[in-house]
Amino acid sequence: MSQQKPVVFISHAEFEADLIRKLADYLQEALPDVFFFVSSSDSLEPGAIWTQEIRRALQDARIVLACISRQSVDRPWVLFETGFGAGRGNRVIPLILDDLPFSALTPPLSMFQAVRPDQEQFVKLVESIAKETNTQPDTAGLDRAAASRLVEALEPGGSSPGVYLGDAWNNIRIGWSRYDGDPRTFEAHKGYVSIGRSFTDGFRYPPRDTLMGPWHYFAFRAQRRQEIHVYAILKHVDGSARKLYVSSIVNSWGFTGDPTDEFRVPIPPLAKGRWKVIVVDVRSLEHDFDSPVRGTIGFRVRGPLWLSHMWCVDQLTQIPEEYLEEAVRLSYPG
Repeated sequence: MSQQKPVVFISHAEFEADLIRKLADYLQEALPDVFFFVSSSDSLEPGAIWTQEIRRALQDARIVLACISRQSVDRPWVLFETGFGAGRGNRVIPLILDDLPFSALTPPLSMFQAVRPDQEQFVKLVESIAKETNTQPDTAGLDRAAASRLVEALEPGGSSPGVYLGDAWNNIRIGWSRYDGDPRTFEAHKGYVSIGRSFTDGFRYPPRDTLMGPWHYFAFRAQRRQEIHVYAILKHVDGSARKLYVSSIVNSWGFTGDPTDEFRVPIPPLAKGRWKVIVVDVRSLEHDFDSPVRGTIGFRVRGPLWLSHMWCVDQLTQIPEEYLEEAVRLSYPG
């Protein structure tokens, strides 16, 4: 770490690291005389010891930039780093990465003025950091076009790639966490995410099953690379949870294999390398469950798969017509 440059500590959840790297690169280009330390730890277990590097960076920091979203707003590590910075009298700036309401912030984040990313706000953020650190922004680096490209990865609009819970949009590029395999096999690209290189690589959204989305229809837009393995986690009225396993390798509907909590939904043959929307009518199979479905609480995906959209909706009209026109629609034949 450079001891000559003023330090800005960027706190974030590890599963949002791809976007944070882009943010840090933009800020570093705009403010070359500032050192941006990017935290990379995702969880803090009871009794865990902070690394000396992180402790030193927090002690040296003039500003703590706390990057949060719907999936990371309650992550212990982010809250601890923010609280540590606040306790030392550092300026704390919560940066909301998605459409998380300001009212959802809790202490210590709620103690500070949060900003939501748009092109103007990013430019103002650079100017604010420059003022706080007594540095000058690089005129070429402070590029509104670059800020616009950064914002583009965050902003929803119309049928933009994303995770849709009813009409609520979530950024599909952030909020994923590995549960099996190699964490380096998740890549966020413009317009889609690439998940895994083989079946052994598994990722979940969100990091814990904390959603409560609609359940009548489950749909996703994917490009098959090998086989398709997509799971929707359904919460039932009796408190239990079961997986809806939508796959190109199964050939029968229902609880027909191991694990026994997976309701299998077979996908007809699809061409590799072409985008396709799969729509499952979950209502058609609810009678096979022991308890009524209450909502969708999470997703799992095993690789390799490219994924641009996921929908959990009550009405098919909530999925744009452009995607429904050539969708594969699946209803339980039993």
